[in-house]
Amino acid sequence: MNNPPSYFDYVREAFNASPRIPGLGNLPLNWMGLAGVATLGLINPGFLLIGAAVEVAFLASLSNNKRFQNYVRGKAIAADTSQRQTVEEDAVAARLSQLDDDDQLRYDSLIQRINAVPRAGEGADGLVAQVAHEGLETLRRTYLDVLLASARLGPAADSERRRNLQSELDAEVRALEALGTAGDPRIRRSREGTLEILRKRLDHVDEAMRDRAYLNSELRRIEQQVGLVIDEASLADDPEALTRRIDQVTATFGETREWMQLHKELLADIDPSRVPGPGLVPESR
Repeated sequence: MNNPPSYFDYVREAFNASPRIPGLGNLPLNWMGLAGVATLGLINPGFLLIGAAVEVAFLASLSNNKRFQNYVRGKAIAADTSQRQTVEEDAVAARLSQLDDDDQLRYDSLIQRINAVPRAGEGADGLVAQVAHEGLETLRRTYLDVLLASARLGPAADSERRRNLQSELDAEVRALEALGTAGDPRIRRSREGTLEILRKRLDHVDEAMRDRAYLNSELRRIEQQVGLVIDEASLADDPEALTRRIDQVTATFGETREWMQLHKELLADIDPSRVPGPGLVPESR
């Protein structure tokens, strides 16, 4: 929630209060009362003055009631959380649309494992479940970032592209050797320049392939770490101990964070600071 409710918000909620009546559902009692007063006012205008006084007293009493204020704050927090969740879900859907079917299935498989973990509980069990899902959510976001980064490296790390470049380079070497020392020096310089360009392009492909292999290895590691967090949560009875354990798990992502920082242009909408590090799983309360 960006800003706490103002007094006007409390008054507005009090004015529109619709308590749930057993067997009748939510009824806008204040509006019904105002309608009744307005009807009586047609008979005797004095009822309008009485109704206005009662309405002011009602709004002042309810809007200043601490329990009612807590209800309004809770309602605002729930609405804000729901809005943020909707925005995040839309963002995730947009990013998933950039992945091929295999990567989407891989991500969905991880989500199913995370969603299978119980979310509710009382006392320490409830806190353990909360901490577990906070840690799993951190890993989930990181997994999607790394999966998307790997997918974006795909065209640059294509093995067929590497074979074609290697064939061009080999052909250029043969052509340069066939030119011999007696050939036109201008042609030799041109072919040597072409050869140098092909070697650099091949180096770039090799680097992309190494980076993608590294990211794929990280994806497998995250999958195993999700399993580890789930195992730890099923055995833990101390939320603070679980928090420390999850921090230890996520602290190993320093190299991945550095790699993402070095490849900001490629990753564009991926924030390297979201890759987990020590202390990024909130302390249990």
